[in-house]
Amino acid sequence: LPARPGHLCVGTRTGNLDRLSRRRLITYGVAQGLTNDYTRSVAETPDGALWVGTIGGGLYRGVDGVFAPTADEGSGVPRHAFVDAVLATRDGSVWYGASSGLFRAVAGEIKDRYLNEPWLRSDIATALCEDGEGGLWIGTSGSRLVHFKAGKFTQFPRRVARGTITSLAQQSDGSLWVGSDGGGLKRVRLGDTEVYSATNGLI
Repeated sequence: LPARPGHLCVGTRTGNLDRLSRRRLITYGVAQGLTNDYTRSVAETPDGALWVGTIGGGLYRGVDGVFAPTADEGSGVPRHAFVDAVLATRDGSVWYGASSGLFRAVAGEIKDRYLNEPWLRSDIATALCEDGEGGLWIGTSGSRLVHFKAGKFTQFPRRVARGTITSLAQQSDGSLWVGSDGGGLKRVRLGDTEVYSATNGLI
C-alpha cells in the first residue's frame, strides 16, 4: 500500500503490519491493538486512518498508531472474519470483502452490505479495484471477475483465471490487469470479452 508520501505499508502473514519510510521501520502488533498478525490487505483513507484486513481477525482501524477491531452489530461481519480485500475509494468509502459478503463503510459505519449476490454465494471477494468512472472491479476466490456501478453487478462473461483472483489494477486506458493464484497475469477491458495472456501476446 502506498500510504502517505514517502511511506509504504506492508502486511505479512506472521509479522504483523509494517510501515516503512526511507530511514525508519515501524511495526504494529499486539501492543498497538493489532491482535491478529496475519495481515491480508491494507488501505488508507484521506483522514490518515489505516484499515487492515486480517485472516481470522476481521477488520481493524488504526489511528495514530493505535488499532481497534471493527464489527457492527447486525452487519454480518464477525470479529473473527476473514477479510481478504480492503479498498479506500476517492469518495471516502472503505470497501472490503469479508467471509460473509461485500461491504461499504463511511467513517467506520457500514452503509451498504451485499450478502446474497449470486456470484458471492460460494465465493469470497478477494481483490478490489476502483475504476476511473466511479465503478468497482471485484475479483473472487472462484475466479470470477465482477464489475459494480450504479447499484448493479455485472459478471465478466468469460473466466479470467483458473484460481483465486489476488490482485487488480486498472490503467488509464481502461485496461484491467488481473493477477491470480495459478492463473498468471491477464488483461481485460470492460465491454470486451477477450482475455489477453502470455499465450496471445502478453509477455
